[in-house]
Amino acid sequence: MNATPESGIKPVLEIASQEPGLGFDPDEVLRRGQRAVLRRRVLGAGAGLAVVLAVVAGAAQFGGEPRALPPSSDGSSPVVSRPPTSAEATLTLGDATYIVRYTVTGGAEDRLEYGQAGVDGAAGSSVSSDGEGMTFGGAGDGNVVLGVVPADTRSVSAFLAPGKDQAEMVQAELPGTKYRAFAIVIHGSGTIEDLRSIDWEDGTGRAHTTAPSDFRTAVFTVPSTDDAIQVWADADSKAWGARMPGTTTTAPEPFGGEPMLMYVGREDATGAAGSTWWVTYGLLPAGATDVQLRLTDGSTVVGEVYHQQLEAIEATAFAAELDTPGDGQQGGVVAEVTWVNPDGTRGSFRSTGWP
Repeated sequence: MNATPESGIKPVLEIASQEPGLGFDPDEVLRRGQRAVLRRRVLGAGAGLAVVLAVVAGAAQFGGEPRALPPSSDGSSPVVSRPPTSAEATLTLGDATYIVRYTVTGGAEDRLEYGQAGVDGAAGSSVSSDGEGMTFGGAGDGNVVLGVVPADTRSVSAFLAPGKDQAEMVQAELPGTKYRAFAIVIHGSGTIEDLRSIDWEDGTGRAHTTAPSDFRTAVFTVPSTDDAIQVWADADSKAWGARMPGTTTTAPEPFGGEPMLMYVGREDATGAAGSTWWVTYGLLPAGATDVQLRLTDGSTVVGEVYHQQLEAIEATAFAAELDTPGDGQQGGVVAEVTWVNPDGTRGSFRSTGWP
């Protein structure tokens, strides 16, 4: 085989080798084809191409259980490529049924396909094969989310923009994989665009969120547990609060430019060590920096005071984990919040009842 047909064949082989179930080495195929051509004294480029494509066609025939192949005439053992395995989950919400199909490729990334049963246009994406994190995509008429979470996930929930109808969720196993499938249907007038985040608790109880830290959301990681919570705000209503998996708190009043302070806590029902924490969070004027807390006797801040600008309501969000001997929610352990304004002056806010 001379250089001219080989240079034309190799790109085709490289593309074909990426197809699921093939998994051959293009260079090895060319080497064997060249050997066969020389052995048979076939000098025509067309004959050489026929030999190479015959090898590829043999690889493409492997389906179901691999079958034994006879040794090649030159004594070398043929390479058998096992087809990928797959699992499928069926999820039913209301009158609709959804399918999530997971295909194991054997590489760093597996394949995910999802859609509504009986409806054309299934979507697909890659998913990490290590069984960590969440992968999801839209389906239906713009009000359905389908995806996967780690197999040991305790709960999955959706957080919608304030004022939108609630969402319904269902999960199903994907046998033989490191994931489980889920479906979320948003009711009423809401769509995927109103989905602020998808939140879930893993097998250890740790909280995760898909919410980004952006102009309307400040994502804070609790230092002692690595739980993720978000301080959220709504640009239209000026409503704000905190969000954890399955739980949304809303401040009693919308933000009007004045400092505001709240508390949120989490206690794992299992009573596991380190599963309980208290966090104080709130809003300060836009552009605030160097946020500090003065606490009552015996209480301390775990880690640092986190702060981020929320341009959606022209405010600065802050949050901090508290180590307190009492009940952080009822005791009101934050006596004062101070910060530096954009003009360099220092601002201050004292909680009710503290000098």
